[in-house]
Amino acid sequence: MGVTADQIYRDVVEKFAAAGLRYTTILAGHSVGCWWHQQEPIIARGNMRRLEEGMVIAMEPHVNHWHIQDMFVIRKDGPALLSSKLNTDELISAS
Repeated sequence: MGVTADQIYRDVVEKFAAAGLRYTTILAGHSVGCWWHQQEPIIARGNMRRLEEGMVIAMEPHVNHWHIQDMFVIRKDGPALLSSKLNTDELISAS
């Protein structure tokens, strides 16, 4: 563990840049719990909250209000994908 929300946000920015896109959205994801939507830690620039084992994180980077949400649980040995029905490793075109 030990990775901060800020570090994950910066990884998202870098991945978008590698794909030729500029990521400017204020957040890239959030924790999930009893209140479901946008609980701490918010995956955002400057959020130094560390992710902890057992947290469920919804990663949902946006492009022009379009996004797909992937759910991860934080394990001792790293994140485990919970939402594996659709491969979101690459950008999806809805044309």
